Amino acid sequence: MSTKSSRSRRAAIWIVALGCALLAGGGGATAKGGALALPSGRALDELRERAQAVADEVTSLELRLQDLRAQGVRIDNAIEAASRDIGVLELELARAEAALDAATEGYVERAVEVYKRGAGGDLAILLSATDLAELETLARAASARAEAGVRSLERLKRSQEDLTTTQARLEERKRALMDDKAAAAEVGVRMEAVLTTRRATLRELTSRVEELEIEVARAAARRTAQREAELREAELREAELGEAEQRGSEEGAVEEGASGGTLTGAAAEGPEAPGARFIRTGVTFEGIASWYGPGFEGNLTASGDVFHRAGHTAASRDLPLGTWLRVSFEGRGVIVLVNDRGPYIEERILDLSEGAAQQIGLTGLGWIQAEIVLPR
Repeated sequence: MSTKSSRSRRAAIWIVALGCALLAGGGGATAKGGALALPSGRALDELRERAQAVADEVTSLELRLQDLRAQGVRIDNAIEAASRDIGVLELELARAEAALDAATEGYVERAVEVYKRGAGGDLAILLSATDLAELETLARAASARAEAGVRSLERLKRSQEDLTTTQARLEERKRALMDDKAAAAEVGVRMEAVLTTRRATLRELTSRVEELEIEVARAAARRTAQREAELREAELREAELGEAEQRGSEEGAVEEGASGGTLTGAAAEGPEAPGARFIRTGVTFEGIASWYGPGFEGNLTASGDVFHRAGHTAASRDLPLGTWLRVSFEGRGVIVLVNDRGPYIEERILDLSEGAAQQIGLTGLGWIQAEIVLPR
């Protein structure tokens, strides 16, 4: 069979199975006979995704806040270092101002003395020279003293100006650091507020997820209990009507009817429908089937039912949940309910529960024939 025809066949089977499941009333959120609706698994998944997204956001905000706090510590250290440098400069500036004041005072005193002596005093010194060389030496000495005093004052003044400029720069740097600290603190306050809100949202979502998980589990248990009650009621009704046939045969009896026949007996049995009768639809397909059970006991199936490895159920990738099938393997048959998704290996068409596989003698992989049936 070609891939294209196989897909067409699969689509046709799916459409028929969907109609059968709707007629049977067992493929949606409600079961036949008014079963309780299950909370949406998709809603639970979406809620978990939202909770995870908020958790990721909380983690990101916490990391950013941690970096911001580390940045604040670095700024504090820089401000402290700048304050120390400013203190050192203030001491140096005080010393420079004292030196400049002292030099200025000395220079003024010398200038006053020169003024008091008048021009004649320096002239007398020069005239005391015994020769021209001594005169030249005395004149240079007097001029050098004057120039040295001026240069000393200029150096002290420049040093003071340099210290003042450096101090101003450090103070400006300190102000900038303090502005950065204030800005970081403001961002931190806003981030703390957002983080508080996100944490509250995460707690709320986490609580809602837990509540919904409990609700899903309880609803699944209620649905399973309701299914069992309906099946027990059907069994009693069959017994009262006297329509139950002898069980134990592997194929069961086939009663012809307008709808194509009815399956009864052991071949129609399963834990989901003990003693029930099924109408054949004539829609059949075949392929490789596998089975599962160990490790899945008690888990929720895709339909919300609790999985029992000994039950007569099946998983299908394509058939609507709630579809009933009669599965045959090497002359033995069993009725199963599709209530789970799988198998996830392309060439396989069904994954039977362990109990259903044992009923027909399937111990590994096997080529099975399946027919869609409807409970009467």
